[in-house]
Amino acid sequence: MKETFVDPATGWIVARQTVTRCGVELIEETVTDPQTGEVHQGGLRSPSIPRDLGAWVQGIISQRERNERPRNEWPLKLVRIGGGKAVEAVLLLHSRGQYSHQLVLKYLGQEVVASDCGDVFDTFCALREKLEAEGLRPHCYGASRDVFPASGMLRDCLGGEAAYRLIIGEPSVRGQLVDIFDTGPDVDPASVAEQREYWERWRASKPRL
Repeated sequence: MKETFVDPATGWIVARQTVTRCGVELIEETVTDPQTGEVHQGGLRSPSIPRDLGAWVQGIISQRERNERPRNEWPLKLVRIGGGKAVEAVLLLHSRGQYSHQLVLKYLGQEVVASDCGDVFDTFCALREKLEAEGLRPHCYGASRDVFPASGMLRDCLGGEAAYRLIIGEPSVRGQLVDIFDTGPDVDPASVAEQREYWERWRASKPRL
């Protein structure tokens, strides 16, 4: 049975249906931008925690904006660990090979640099640890507590620039894939250690297929 409705929070048109593929029940979702007609599709294992449609749409909009700016440059906000006004920043990525990357974060007339720490995600973790000492955390998916590149194949293919939003007790799925330098209302800025601890909990909890 197919369900179609307008999401009141975003105004986007949502179509949702349950299908069975290879013996696995899935929920297929399609969202359509009423202004441009642009269509995006995703899937969730059924039963599953309902997708945050607002976060999904915001992710799509963020991707559009990303496609319109230089590939190696991202605007970021830095949140203060003790609270207070966020800091505007710009992140630059320079890649020289699969495991040779440099990240330069510019904010308030300062620069923080991390180089050659592995793939892009590992290099970003090294940068975050330097920021942590200054009492700052990036507000983006790569620094969110529940985000981690949980698949070796994913890291090999995308160089650590994408990761999964992980739900305790559920496997990672393509519909939960995010670009690590994008942001959204569901970002939960955490330390590198807190993020890794969540990933370890997820690994221990996910069902064995």
